[in-house]
Parts: sequence; structure tokens; C-alpha cells
Amino acid sequence: MKKVASFRKELFFRRLKIAVIVLVPLSLIIGAAFFIHQSPELRISGIDIFGNLSVSSGDIKKEADDIASRNIFGKILGKDHIFAWGRFPESELKERIFRLSDVKISLDRSSRKIGISVSERKEFLIWCLVYGEGEPKKCFWIDKDGAIFSVGPDAEGALIMVVNDHSGRELNIKDKPLSEDELKNFNKMTSLFDKFDWVVSDIAFKDAYLKELSVKLPGGQELFFDLKNDPSFGESVIRTLMESGEWPRIQYLDLRVEGKGFYRLN
Repeated sequence: MKKVASFRKELFFRRLKIAVIVLVPLSLIIGAAFFIHQSPELRISGIDIFGNLSVSSGDIKKEADDIASRNIFGKILGKDHIFAWGRFPESELKERIFRLSDVKISLDRSSRKIGISVSERKEFLIWCLVYGEGEPKKCFWIDKDGAIFSVGPDAEGALIMVVNDHSGRELNIKDKPLSEDELKNFNKMTSLFDKFDWVVSDIAFKDAYLKELSVKLPGGQELFFDLKNDPSFGESVIRTLMESGEWPRIQYLDLRVEGKGFYRLN
């Protein structure tokens, strides 16, 4: 009987020890989980947005909230929990609101506020898709990197550069009408205009395969460019024509063949 009683006592303490080993850590885990879930100190008190000009704070907050709610902490703890904003995918917010060029997320722990600092893409030029006669154009704003980021106005005049695309292709937000090399040559072309103080607004993109442009100058001359070629050599050609006195009589100047200029006089 003594052996049985001793065995039962030993078994009881062994089970008690196991229960303590299991239950104490489990209780701590449950308590910590309850604290993390319920503590107001881990709930954000608000979201402040800085740097936006054209994009509304409401649109930025809506998309940011949705992103925060989709990660594992957001799904379990809610989008207003501080953990839901840890390692926030800033690139995803830029992808959703393509007008944003930069996004930085910060947390002020004293006020428990999330700060969203943004920069917007700068308007470089307007790119318009031209359809049949009488049909409205479809115009976009393009930034200095050549990316379409917003719908633009069908504008005319000297205040903003406008490219009228007659190629018949379709473009949408996030597209780039020109490749990286073509954009470099386009910028060299506009630099050429700056050297002669030409204010150019009428630029026609003729063919998406040939990459050719025609440009009407304020003096009535028409220039032809091939964006596959560097147009910088055109400066010396134009200066030569100006020095010869023939420039006012130029009807067109063809700079599509690199290193050579072909022209016609009125």
C-alpha cells in the first residue's frame, strides 16, 4: 500500500510539474497576445500626410489603410495597430498611385501617429494620341523619366510642350511612349531648341516604328528628327545656315540621318 501511495504521489507531482511547465508559458503567451491586441498604446491615433499637391490626402490614406490591412498583422490585429505598419511596402503605394514618385512611412511613438511623406511626379510635357479627323484627342502628362502618370489636357500654346502622336497606337497610365535611348535623344532635341531660344509647342510623332518627329518652328521652318539618332550635330548645321543668311528661307531641314542635314528653300 505504501508503494502504491508513493507512486500516486510521485505521479501527481510529475503531472503538476508538467502542467506548470506547460500552463505558465502558455498563460504568459496568452497574456502577451491579449495585451498586444487590446492595448491602446499599440493603436495608432491617426495618419498625417505631407508633400501631396495634386493627389488628395483621402486617396493616399485609403490606399495606405488597405495595404496595411492586408498583411498578416493587419488581418489579425486590424489596420490601426502599430504592427500592421511595420515594414510597410512603400513601393506598393507608389504603384497604386502612380503620380507619387516617392513615399516614406514613419511612426511618431509619442503621439502614436503614422506619417506618410510623399513626392509627386513633375509635369514635363503633354503627350496626345491623335485619332481620326473630328475625334477628340487622348492626352496624358509625362514626367522627366518618360512615364505617363496622369490624364492631361488637350492644350495648345507656348507654355507647355505638346507631342501629338499620330502613330495609331494606344497608351495608358504607367506606359512609356519612348524607350530610354529615345528619351535621351528627345531631350537632346529640346536642348537644341533652348540653344536658339525657340519656343516649340507643335511636335508631331509620326511613326512608332520609325521613331520620327516633325517640329514646326515659330519662324515657319519645319524640322525632321529620328529619335534613334543623336540630334546634337544639328546645332552646327543650323548655325551654318544662319550665318549664310539662308535660314529665313528654309522650308524644312531634315536631320534624320546622323551627321547630315538636308534642307529645302522656299
